[in-house]
Amino acid sequence: MRRITDFITDFRSIGVAYSPISSLVKRVDSIRWENEIGKEYQYIDLSSVDRRLRKISATESINAVTAPSRARQVVLQGDVLFGTTRPMLKRSALVSGAHNRQIASTGFAVLRPKTEKILPNFLFHIIGTADFYDYVEANQRGASYPAITDSAVKSYLMPVPPLEVQREIVRILDQFTELEAELEAELEARQKQYAHYRKQLINEVSIEGEWVKLGDVLENFDRLRRPVTRAARKHGPYPYYGANGIQDYVDQYLFDGTFLLMGEDGSVSQEDGSPVLSWASGKFWVNNHAHVLHARDERILLRFAYHFLQTVDITRYVTGSAQPKLNQKNMNAIPIVIPRLEAQEYVVRVLDKFDVLTTGLSSGLPAEILARRRQYEFYRDRLLTFKELAS
Repeated sequence: MRRITDFITDFRSIGVAYSPISSLVKRVDSIRWENEIGKEYQYIDLSSVDRRLRKISATESINAVTAPSRARQVVLQGDVLFGTTRPMLKRSALVSGAHNRQIASTGFAVLRPKTEKILPNFLFHIIGTADFYDYVEANQRGASYPAITDSAVKSYLMPVPPLEVQREIVRILDQFTELEAELEAELEARQKQYAHYRKQLINEVSIEGEWVKLGDVLENFDRLRRPVTRAARKHGPYPYYGANGIQDYVDQYLFDGTFLLMGEDGSVSQEDGSPVLSWASGKFWVNNHAHVLHARDERILLRFAYHFLQTVDITRYVTGSAQPKLNQKNMNAIPIVIPRLEAQEYVVRVLDKFDVLTTGLSSGLPAEILARRRQYEFYRDRLLTFKELAS
């Protein structure tokens, strides 16, 4: 660590040049599908990027006939992808050899580094910094469907230290991300085991249960909700929930109690088709992107419903493709089983223990991953902060 400390100290004292990203990247070609008849490509859509790992996870095979209109950009190994649609969802990835010369959506800004000036991994770490996202938030446009243009992304001024300094910074930061990836892989394996056991257990207790519609036993308690823009929020002690869980902490609350939150639009379903769920207890605020549910029938435990719904494929109840939505009518029609209360209590008792091991942020692998991520973010923002060289 001494060598990089010396580098950073030296260049912080004298400063480094800052340049717009546009001057550090090359032009990216678009595919001409009329010349590609009969050829198959892997399509990298916005949903292809794992936001947690910042990697391309799943792609779709396309050709000249099946390619969507947004499938235009030919990417190369070493390209940096940044999602410009709903950019604060932070969809970014570094293109590996496995996706060399494949096709990316126009929903990405494809940044192809001029390697004589900037290293791909250095640029990749730069677009993850707090400073970059402050810039993105200030320059995105649109309220319900925010986006930032490619030209705005490329106008961002970034530090450009010498390549040897970049290599040292990349070496340090890549060590953090590689360790986190190993922990994430282990956690994913455990989560798959848990999901298999959860489904098996719920199937067993459902044999003699009564099947009803979700709306018959759970009530959508959302009449108090109203949107609060980021600019209007004031920081405070109360969690502010969206479809994907806690988004912020604010100084007011709308709900006081225990509720099950289900994604209403945007983030509606997981990769396996199960709904996006959150568990909220105490005083909190919920925005308009999540249904707020509580039990209206004493025969069902809300916590059992939480575990049960994670085994259900809701894709047939979701409308829209560009902007998926699970409206209240369709949500109410989802089938749910009511086993005996003793059976529900047993399921909750057993699955809550697994839930803590695979999702709890205070213990186990999730806590270790969170600690490593915070450590990475601390060093990333510290190592990538330079004084601008006086002109």
